Amino acid sequence: MRNSKFGNHYIKEWRLYRKLSLRKLADRMESEPGEQLISYASLARIESGSQPYSEPILEALAVALDTKQQYLLSRKPDTYADIVSIFDDLDESQKEKA
Repeated sequence: MRNSKFGNHYIKEWRLYRKLSLRKLADRMESEPGEQLISYASLARIESGSQPYSEPILEALAVALDTKQQYLLSRKPDTYADIVSIFDDLDESQKEKA
């Protein structure tokens, strides 16, 4: 977990879990088709805690890393986190059956 004046997060851990370089992650984050939302250098500063992230950046990170925003802030990535994510997406009757 990165502890910084901008808040705690697991962004780097999720990026590494998904086997992405900073450049590849930045390439996945577009504000519009073909328009990069953030540079890999800015992502590196966010990961290190020396630059804050915004809500749109956190949303784009969650999409690019195939996880939920809350997990980027609260959970280390692992098989358990993926299973919990699937469970969280079930409706109540499906959860009862599971």
